[in-house]
Amino acid sequence: MGTLLDNNRAVLDGRIALLTERIDELETKLHVQVAKLRAPIDQLHAELQLLMQERHELDDLEPATDPNAPDD
Repeated sequence: MGTLLDNNRAVLDGRIALLTERIDELETKLHVQVAKLRAPIDQLHAELQLLMQERHELDDLEPATDPNAPDD
């Protein structure tokens, strides 16, 4: 009876080890993919910040008056 339990434990331990290894591989691949996406995302965030800064600066400007516009 002890042999059957030992065999079952060994089988389960083997399956657990395989699944753990597979999870580790997938997590590594996921981290690589995230790293590949991080650079373009960071670049887009930087561009967005510049555009938002330009927009804010435009909001602070006084509207120009057209000297040729008719008086109301």
